[in-house]
Amino acid sequence: MALYGVSVFARPGVSPTAVLRRFASSPFYLEATAGDLRKAGFDVLPTGANPDHVDVLLVDGRHPDEPLLPVAELRVAAERLVTLCGEPRANPAYPGGRHG
Repeated sequence: MALYGVSVFARPGVSPTAVLRRFASSPFYLEATAGDLRKAGFDVLPTGANPDHVDVLLVDGRHPDEPLLPVAELRVAAERLVTLCGEPRANPAYPGGRHG
């Protein structure tokens, strides 16, 4: 099965900074609740390696015999996810507080 998704980390009961330290090289991040993702029709799947690591599927899994997903269709799904998350947030773990 071909999966088209985004790898994300949850932050259950911890401050965003605790998770964002792992991504200190990124000046911004996006945030959404699992409930909002599911309400919008996205599947949220645990990866199994880390209980706080999940994949958000942009589109349903596809059988290996199916053709690859057209880029335009994938782009629409990714834009829908970004819109759901809202404006990018400044990463407090980004060195020096410089953002972009």
